[in-house]
Formats: sequence, structure tokens, C-alpha cells
Amino acid sequence: PTPPPAPLLYGYGECPGGTVQPGEPPEECAVREVREELGVEIEIWGELPVMENDFGPQSIGKVKLHFFLGRILSGRPLPEEGIHDALMWVSLSYLKGYKLFDAEYALADELCRRFLK
Repeated sequence: PTPPPAPLLYGYGECPGGTVQPGEPPEECAVREVREELGVEIEIWGELPVMENDFGPQSIGKVKLHFFLGRILSGRPLPEEGIHDALMWVSLSYLKGYKLFDAEYALADELCRRFLK
């Protein structure tokens, strides 16, 4: 999905992502968006549950979010200039301590269930 206007995003942590183009599978969209936003090539190796987030009526409303597990094949992740303030690797055990959108809190719960047993 296209993100809400910038003022609604200030201070939030977020995953790379964007709008799936017509005829584009969500997996290919994820690879493309990570390339565009972080400058790296990735390989998808797993799919997570589809989640919903409501950005509210002043923005894009409810959207379905597809999350994937992947690994970097090449490149060094850098924040998209003029869009992101910083890029951080965060331990799963600390992820929920950041300001996230509802769907990303749900994603953090799912990741913790899978990987912090």
C-alpha cells in the first residue's frame, strides 16, 4: 500500500513495503520494494500471515499487509534518502518497545512466537 502522508509516519518504525502493482505477486513486490527502499537484493524464504492495518480515514484507510521472511543476497542496507531518518537492526526481544503500527506489533508477536521459543 502507499503509505499515509509523511506527518502521520513521524516517529514510527516500519518495514519496507509499498503497493503491489497489477499482476505482480506480493513476493515480487516485497523484493522490489526492499531494492527501492534499502538498495539491497533479497531472497524470500518464508511467508508470514497477512495482516490488516487501519491508517484511518484521513489517509488510505484499511490495507492488507503481506509480510515475508528473507535474507540479503547483495548490497548494504541504507535508508532511502529524504524518506527515512535511520535504519536499525533490532533484536526481536526489543522490537515491541518501538513505536509501530498495529500490524507491525502483530508481526512482532508472530516473529517472537516463531523464533523466541
